[in-house]
Amino acid sequence: MMKRPLIIGITGSIASGKSQVVKVLQEAAYKVYSTDELGHQVLQMDQVKDKLVSKFGKEILSGDNTIDRSKLGEFVFADKANLDYLNSLSHPQIFALMNKIINQSRDKYIFFEVPLLFEAKLSDHFDFIITVSASEENQVLRLKQRNSLTADNARRKISTQLPNKIKEEKADFVIKNDGDLLELQAQVQALITVLPQIKTRNIKQF
Repeated sequence: MMKRPLIIGITGSIASGKSQVVKVLQEAAYKVYSTDELGHQVLQMDQVKDKLVSKFGKEILSGDNTIDRSKLGEFVFADKANLDYLNSLSHPQIFALMNKIINQSRDKYIFFEVPLLFEAKLSDHFDFIITVSASEENQVLRLKQRNSLTADNARRKISTQLPNKIKEEKADFVIKNDGDLLELQAQVQALITVLPQIKTRNIKQF
């Protein structure tokens, strides 16, 4: 039986700069998969799409008969029961895709970017967890620029997730993303030098 790859999770609060870390890792030729992107794939699966249309109506479809995520979002983010329903449909399919990626991989390391890794209680599924962290001041600034949010709305969005301090304590490696790109690249390089020391854990399958 072939040895499985090391499964590494990348997480961090909103606007902490996870996608920048992912980009630097990809430029260094590491495979990084986004659970958000896998979630987009899952929404277009017939068995998921049909159930969502049955529950929320055809108005969640776009012109090409695919799920319009912004229209679906109007239903699910205003109502926790609707969000729970969406998660109950999509999460098993996302986990199945993750297992398929792991089982088919011939790489030594696989990275999964999972924004709500700790909130979703998925720590036991990873050999090693990286948290990307930033000051709340920088998170607010980035959300104002990126999402055109007011400072109050940005702070409200940040407050729905676990505090950075807790995520840092739970992680195996912390990348602080409050500086420039060179500083970030140096921290990712420090992470890369640590990778050969990581041991596989007795982790749960997705």
